[in-house]
Amino acid sequence: MDSGSDYLPLQQPGAGYETGAGSGAANYVTQQSPASAYAAPGQGSGGGAGTAPKAKNYILPDPETGPWSGHKGRVPRVSVLPLYKMGQAPRYSEIKQQNIGNCYLAATLAALANTQGGRRQIVKMIKAQRGAITTVCHAYDSENARGPEQRLTSNRWFTVHFKGASVEVSDVLYHDDSDRDPNLMYMTTPNGDKALWGAIVEVAYAKLRGDYNKIGAGNITVNQFLDEFSIVKWTILVPAKDKDPIKKACKNAGKRASFIATKFEGTKILTQWHGYAVLGMSGEKVKLWDPFSGKAQEIEFSDLLSEVLAVITS
Repeated sequence: MDSGSDYLPLQQPGAGYETGAGSGAANYVTQQSPASAYAAPGQGSGGGAGTAPKAKNYILPDPETGPWSGHKGRVPRVSVLPLYKMGQAPRYSEIKQQNIGNCYLAATLAALANTQGGRRQIVKMIKAQRGAITTVCHAYDSENARGPEQRLTSNRWFTVHFKGASVEVSDVLYHDDSDRDPNLMYMTTPNGDKALWGAIVEVAYAKLRGDYNKIGAGNITVNQFLDEFSIVKWTILVPAKDKDPIKKACKNAGKRASFIATKFEGTKILTQWHGYAVLGMSGEKVKLWDPFSGKAQEIEFSDLLSEVLAVITS
């Protein structure tokens, strides 16, 4: 991955680095929040000159309803989390996959965020927008029963640029059905919800393909994903014939994004049929990021070769 001038510089605090609810506050807005809480820029919550602009309309893609849903309710809520942590570019350690089998997406995002050029690519990919937007959505209970239509109004939306299309999404995301402290249902950050960039790319990709089911395991191939995701050119390496290029990719993972796809069965160290971001290599040990556990781990290079189907490198 080139880290040259074709990437936009990293954003500084401002659009896209919203401070959110602040320390100790809820990371979402309740469904009963008054519309005045979302006054458009320059508009007061009561009276004032002019008329608030008509809100954009957006339909939240339907959630995952297969075995990954884990018999949990999924409730749309307006998130007030920042897109990125204040003053910080995206990092691989901010990616955690949950409740949907899309490790390929999580591993790719973590791999990109492990490199300078990849971080710039992510920031270039997501453009934060200010303005009223109405999200048409439905809650789903633990048995996948769909609730009545809701219209949630917020004041922030995002344009996500994929290879051949741009997708607009709002900050309304599925949360679990906890009444006390609901958390993001899908892509999030380890140890609690702290930033939205992974979730925003995920919901935009679900919107691009139709819904969350269509981005889950068994419904898309890695090749399809790489063709659609971004302008980054990827190379697929296989252990049987690419041992030396794979080692080079592991050593250079801090400069050129790489991730792995493990075998469908028979692995002893790594989770089978799973994707990991490659973080680098020290001696004969390869450091990986597991997006499902939200933790780093190491594996001997020889063991890596025996447990992976492919290493995908930029």
